[in-house]
Amino acid sequence: MIAGVAQIVLNGADEGALAARGYAVKFAERGLASHPAKAPLQARSRTRLDLVHLTPPEPGLAVEITTYDGPPAGRAAYAWDGAGVTATVSDAAASRAFWAELGFRGSERLTFPAPLPSLRLELTLREEPGVAPGVVDADGCVLVTLLSTNAFADADRFGPAAKWRETIGGRELAIAMIRGPGGEPVELLELPRT
Repeated sequence: MIAGVAQIVLNGADEGALAARGYAVKFAERGLASHPAKAPLQARSRTRLDLVHLTPPEPGLAVEITTYDGPPAGRAAYAWDGAGVTATVSDAAASRAFWAELGFRGSERLTFPAPLPSLRLELTLREEPGVAPGVVDADGCVLVTLLSTNAFADADRFGPAAKWRETIGGRELAIAMIRGPGGEPVELLELPRT
């Protein structure tokens, strides 16, 4: 079950610019191995990445900054305006149904109806037929990360998925990545129960 939105992921973003807006670093991992299961969602072969998890100054959604080895490549599926995100997708109707199955509500502007601001996100879909699928190593907003009570089972509902376990920020996590029908990558994160 999807419990909320954990974060958005910005690849290649300026950590200092977010810090100037009051975002605080909660944890960082440097030189983390890029799990091979992510390869289908990357534009290029990647072996390592740095990640920094930041929380906003007011109650709201966290931001993770990733920096992969080598320059960014491919297309970022999302654009972040500092509050919500817009996903450019090849098929807006199919993507709307996909996000609804993930728990988002609405028609033009989709919202995850979580009780806490730190678990909510507003999402707009912009259709561009024939647009290339988004990848996680592009420059910009590359992922929406959802919290799941069972990441692997939730991912399996949507067909083939990248699934793995790894330790980040001192916690062992179950992680799955899926792609929406409009080409948008989505990460499912299962937090440890302890």
